[in-house]
Amino acid sequence: MALTDPLPLALKSATVSLSSQAGDGTGFFVAPRVVLTCAHVVDGEEGVVRGQWQGSQVEFRLDNSYRGDDPPDLAALHLETPLDHPFVALAPSVLPGDYLWSWGYPRGSYSSGDSVALKYDGPSERHDGELIRASGARPRPGFSGAPVLNRRTGGVCGVVRLGDQNDSVTRLVSADKILETYPELSRYQRPPHTNIEWLDLLTDEQLHAGAWRYPSRQLLAYLEAVRGFVRSHPYAISLPNTPPLSTVYLRQHGVSLQRVTEEDSLINLPGPESVGREVSGKQQLFTRHRNTLIIGRPGAGKSSLLRYVAEIASRDWIFAKDGAFVPAYVPARALSSRNSFNAALAATVNRELGTWLDTSLPDDWFSRQPIPGVPWLLLVDGIDEIFTADGRREVLNSIIHRRGTENYRFLIASRPLPYLEIDQLLRAGTGAYEILPFSPDQLLILAELWFKALSFNQPRALAERFRAELERSRTAHLARVPLLATMLCVVFAGNPAQGIPRSRAELYERFITLLMSKQYQHVDIYERLDRRARPYGPAARQSVRILLGRARHLIERLAAARHRGDQRPFIDLAQIWTVSLRPPCMPEDEWGQILQDLLRQSGVMTQRRGEFAFVHMTVEEYLAARYTAYNLTPEVANYLVFLQGREQSYRQFLAHVCVKSGVSFEVGALHSLSTGTPEDVMFIASLLRDGLELGDVVRAAAVSRLGRMAASSEPGDISAELRIAAAYELVYLSPEKGLAPLRGIAENPRMSRFDRIQAARQLVELDFRLGVGLLTDLIDAFTSTGSGDCLRAARYLLELDVSLGLEALKRIAQNPYLDGWTCLEAAVEIERWDKNLSRTVLKDIARDSQVGLLCRLDAIELLGADADPGLAASLYDQRLP
Repeated sequence: MALTDPLPLALKSATVSLSSQAGDGTGFFVAPRVVLTCAHVVDGEEGVVRGQWQGSQVEFRLDNSYRGDDPPDLAALHLETPLDHPFVALAPSVLPGDYLWSWGYPRGSYSSGDSVALKYDGPSERHDGELIRASGARPRPGFSGAPVLNRRTGGVCGVVRLGDQNDSVTRLVSADKILETYPELSRYQRPPHTNIEWLDLLTDEQLHAGAWRYPSRQLLAYLEAVRGFVRSHPYAISLPNTPPLSTVYLRQHGVSLQRVTEEDSLINLPGPESVGREVSGKQQLFTRHRNTLIIGRPGAGKSSLLRYVAEIASRDWIFAKDGAFVPAYVPARALSSRNSFNAALAATVNRELGTWLDTSLPDDWFSRQPIPGVPWLLLVDGIDEIFTADGRREVLNSIIHRRGTENYRFLIASRPLPYLEIDQLLRAGTGAYEILPFSPDQLLILAELWFKALSFNQPRALAERFRAELERSRTAHLARVPLLATMLCVVFAGNPAQGIPRSRAELYERFITLLMSKQYQHVDIYERLDRRARPYGPAARQSVRILLGRARHLIERLAAARHRGDQRPFIDLAQIWTVSLRPPCMPEDEWGQILQDLLRQSGVMTQRRGEFAFVHMTVEEYLAARYTAYNLTPEVANYLVFLQGREQSYRQFLAHVCVKSGVSFEVGALHSLSTGTPEDVMFIASLLRDGLELGDVVRAAAVSRLGRMAASSEPGDISAELRIAAAYELVYLSPEKGLAPLRGIAENPRMSRFDRIQAARQLVELDFRLGVGLLTDLIDAFTSTGSGDCLRAARYLLELDVSLGLEALKRIAQNPYLDGWTCLEAAVEIERWDKNLSRTVLKDIARDSQVGLLCRLDAIELLGADADPGLAASLYDQRLP
């Protein structure tokens, strides 16, 4: 009867029949061109060992570099000639009662090959070491050196060494002992696994039992669903020709929310723009902290970052079969569920992935690590969208409670949160970073990617025209926000002759109009809905015409309801509000289907598992503001804009819409400027910068109040951070008055080094030459005083001007007054541009006895083969007492 079980077949195909002076035996391929057997099988051989594999004669060289000592009774044979062959996967795990199976080449009638079934009993102690004891059919002479398969784990747990003559007991050398004796084999037997063909034969149960760091079929199906779900672009999701997110995604940068002075306050976030041998953003983000909070203003790219991380992590496991974590995209509201944590996660992910999944995830899907030794990365999005402080606190407590568990890691994205909530995470050891805006160069790259993806001829030329027009507009600052930059690209591409929008509100209006018109044209929404109404007569068709005419108003009303906190499903609200339109002859379910089609094809809404949502929260905010502004009195409008609270994005939209309809905000703005908090003043400054006409009196009052804030020097007045922000806003209203306070902060030695660098960075955006000059001066000043902050400033400078940044790094790396760690970090940065100088600095650090031992050892590690072997040995000897 032919052998059909795939794993025993794979084991059989990896075995070799051996002949030597000592007699016959068995071996097996354990790595490419490496055969393992027992030492006693090849005893007496010094050169060539002959064998047979798959009916062909082969010769092996007994390589002494592979041969272990006598106690393990192991020997490795090296195949000199190339040969396409499989090799086994070792799995040390074995439990009493495990069923084992082996294939070998005994002497006699079955020398062509024979099988043996065994059962694991437990360990055996022998004078030359511990062995595995197995009982069952006794292998005949010639089985020595044969691999033994553990059916529970799907891996080879040992090699046949001894058989008792008087009973049916076999003793094996364990897989652990094999790897201990031949550590060189670990590259083929430890993650990341290269033996894909073998591991693909294992069942999900075997992968778990063997603790294989390898994705199961069920997990791969889940990852395919995740990848499909996150590849869509979260901003322009409804454009008919929207490209995948990964094709237009750019790497961004973040700055620590902790007022740290060390050089790692700046971080490269994950993205495709990593250069050279630089530590990638993906590595930086996940090696600095186990759990991380990413803060960003509306449209800063928080959701895109989470989606990008999820796509890249999924792709790593699907194609490379390796990774540091398995992603799960989780709306924050799921963590405030009354269900258990694992059940709530499973239910939410099922709902988010919807039909991307072939079958729903079980409730216990997240109850253990998805792969042994690999945690879940929970990508928690939108804590700020939980409107109550108690609700947000519940989510944060749920995360903090699990901050140290091996099963989970967290990457949290949110709009700015109250300080106490951020501090709660910081005290729990969470890293926290704010996403930095796009640079002008990044904007040009993004525009070119979008125009290329939208199939424009000469996308580079169009991108340069786009940037030139944007720089001449008063809305250039909007393009530093990824969402707004994306919208500007799409709107400009839709009609380049129309030019750049003059305000944020105009941008949203043109973008939403474009989405709705493109999408409705793409599917011919009138024909589509009319076809559904036709069987119910002329009255039904007329109702559909009226509904289409009111579609924008209906969607605005839905947005306003949700913004006020109404959590009823959008389709239920739409049916209630349009009940008078539904003709009596049309069934309620059919009218509901027409409404669903209308919302689904609107371009501004998306549907998952039957539930509708707006494509982005700011789109919902703009549409809500449009609806709220209808028939508002000036008094109510002033109250809502200036006294309503934290929702700055929504209030900005409301102010723009109201001004367009004739409402004056002069009284409310002047009152806020004279009696309001610094935050109120900053809000009015943002309105003016965004082009809102508030009048000359308001502008003059804003310039005066911002000037006082920027120049404030009394302790406890306002924070340096707010002073910098006030000066930055002041530049847009009065450049000559805004640059001086920023320069004063950057040059003031009494200010913290952190604040001086921040002021210089803001100056770069306003006056490039002045800002870069100040950054250079700060680097030299901090270097001369031995401060490690010089490295942080140099990294900023490197982002702006490579030549200036590199020169600054060279001065840092060669400064004898700086500590070794700072010089080491500088050398690592320099390596991308000047490897010889980097190597020279690392050698100096390694030789310097005044530098700490750990720092010198790190330099040795980075030098690799270039390190002085004698010095390396000496330093390693000093590691342990």
